[in-house]
Amino acid sequence: MSRVPVWVKFPNLPFKCWSPTCLSKIASVIGKPIHCDMLTTYLSKLSYARVLIEVDLLVELPNSINIVLPNGMPLLKLVGYKTLPRFCKHCRFIGHIDSICTRVGGNKRKKHTYVASTLMKLYWSSGCSSSIPSAETVAVEQQ
Repeated sequence: MSRVPVWVKFPNLPFKCWSPTCLSKIASVIGKPIHCDMLTTYLSKLSYARVLIEVDLLVELPNSINIVLPNGMPLLKLVGYKTLPRFCKHCRFIGHIDSICTRVGGNKRKKHTYVASTLMKLYWSSGCSSSIPSAETVAVEQQ
């Protein structure tokens, strides 16, 4: 699951760009537009436009985008993301980032092999009882 909805702010957007069509085109640069918030829809807060966009977390999200105004003038606008989830592009899980992923390199195999061998040792040392301890139990016992 790498696609998630995220609120995106476009601060100080020119008033000419506040139509639903224009906001949709601007949001499409980042992902799939879902809808605008109420303040943006009713032009109640003009300091920024806010759009809910389905983004792909595997793709590098831009911090700014180029907008070409109706008169042909280019405009570089900053983009703000509200509560982006922590996403690991290596193992494609939400909850941690690449730099702290335990599955990078050979760590995945080593960790799982260690846990499996520890589970088997505990299983056999307990007289082959019917309940094999879970990985959480092993982790707690190791601490």
